[in-house]
Amino acid sequence: MRYREYQSKDRPIIEAMHKAQGYDYALPPLDDSRLWITRMVILDEKGVPCQAILGRLTSEAMYLDFPDAVTPATRMRRFLSLHQLAANEGRLAGMDSVHVWLPPEIKEKFGGQLERLGWQEYTWPTFMKKLGD
Repeated sequence: MRYREYQSKDRPIIEAMHKAQGYDYALPPLDDSRLWITRMVILDEKGVPCQAILGRLTSEAMYLDFPDAVTPATRMRRFLSLHQLAANEGRLAGMDSVHVWLPPEIKEKFGGQLERLGWQEYTWPTFMKKLGD
């Protein structure tokens, strides 16, 4: 098996692979190197990419506070301030998106607030792999 780093000339093939899968999600910009940890392709016997793995940088947001320390209005005003600050800093760091995983017990209430701020509930199950020893 031969593999190598993604090259800009691979883009039409990678986009064709993505389209052939038929999944309803947009392929992030392949040539924006700030978004990627890895972009590896496996080459067929003719040296043409036949499979790829794209390791995209992502950001996970965690919101922390003492829920009963202030009024709900003060809590939301503070959250909105932090929300805007974090979005600005994420953009400056080169991020194009951020994820948050809500505990099931707050999804109903807080999820709606996030949706009003432009967040979208992702419908795909989440899996995680620890990369330790």
